[in-house]
Amino acid sequence: MILELKRVVQQEDLRLVEHALTQLESGKATVTLPAVLTPFLSELLRHVRQGDELTVVTRGQELTTNEAALLLGVSRPFLIHNLLEAGIIPFHFVGSHRRITVADLLAYQQEKERQHKLIDEIAQEAQEMGLY
Repeated sequence: MILELKRVVQQEDLRLVEHALTQLESGKATVTLPAVLTPFLSELLRHVRQGDELTVVTRGQELTTNEAALLLGVSRPFLIHNLLEAGIIPFHFVGSHRRITVADLLAYQQEKERQHKLIDEIAQEAQEMGLY
């Protein structure tokens, strides 16, 4: 599952975030955060409560093939041969090592989820029509 926070662009929200960071860094126990963060933080805390492992990445961040394979839940050889070398997910080399941006990895993952949803809808329609 991907928990995504879009960029906070409202000046008042940015001011509240900056103020909250200052308070947290100075040891304050209570801070005021912008409402735009509520759904994200609520979902984040739900995962923490459940004991889920969490990884925070930014869209522009670059991942190693090991990190990307782990996030996709596939083996590193599958990632390299079936997704990167096949041109399905863009990558570039840093020296002799492949790097994949989080944005490209998320785009691939979202497309796969969209395809699975369409397949499920087609199967549901076929079942309703008595074809399956």
